[in-house]
Amino acid sequence: MDLATMIINWQLVIMQVLVLIGLTILVQLGKRAKLLKKYLKLTPLDLWPPFLILAIYQLTSNQAQGSFVPHVLLGWIIVSLAVLSWRIFVDQRLTYRKSAVMLWRIADLWFVVAWLFIIFLGLFL
Repeated sequence: MDLATMIINWQLVIMQVLVLIGLTILVQLGKRAKLLKKYLKLTPLDLWPPFLILAIYQLTSNQAQGSFVPHVLLGWIIVSLAVLSWRIFVDQRLTYRKSAVMLWRIADLWFVVAWLFIIFLGLFL
């Protein structure tokens, strides 16, 4: 990897981090507003997964083998189905709401880890 490509990749990562920080600040400001406080039950990470999918695509779109987004999504689906299957056997009263929140929380964790892994692979190897 040449120096110009590394600089462009670092700039892209810095912009992605700034966007994620901006999203976190917007969620915190929305939670502090009196009118939105009872309607907005988000954590700062709840808006990250869609943007992290886009960030992963931006970081891996120039690869010879294509983007890693399908691999990341497939991994998320497999892990989510495994955890959901386990939860069904453990918790007999699993509702759609509980399962949807659980799947979204898995996405919060999975896409952050995948994004950090791709940054490590792309920038340091």
